[in-house]
Amino acid sequence: MGTLRMNRLVFGLVGAAFLLGAVLVPGKAKAQVGQHAFGTGAQFQSYSFAEALGAEVANLTLIPVAYTLPLGDKFALDMYSAYAHGAVEKGGFTYTLQGPV
Repeated sequence: MGTLRMNRLVFGLVGAAFLLGAVLVPGKAKAQVGQHAFGTGAQFQSYSFAEALGAEVANLTLIPVAYTLPLGDKFALDMYSAYAHGAVEKGGFTYTLQGPV
């Protein structure tokens, strides 16, 4: 369980850094017509389960990034990506899956 708790701490700190960066980035908070827009954030979810379900703890950290590129007055190209890190603790082992989505 030590590894899972450490992952929670690390990803919580990463999420806090992204949120702080989003607040401190200069520019307007809302997108305006004809201007580029960039956004990011972080989300963390954690669940604990009863022993009968098999898994003891599961968590997911998601860090999305979005960008809007205006293409004239009527069209825009929206791009989205995210980095995800998931972990499940079962029977004393921690199983992880991470990468871009």
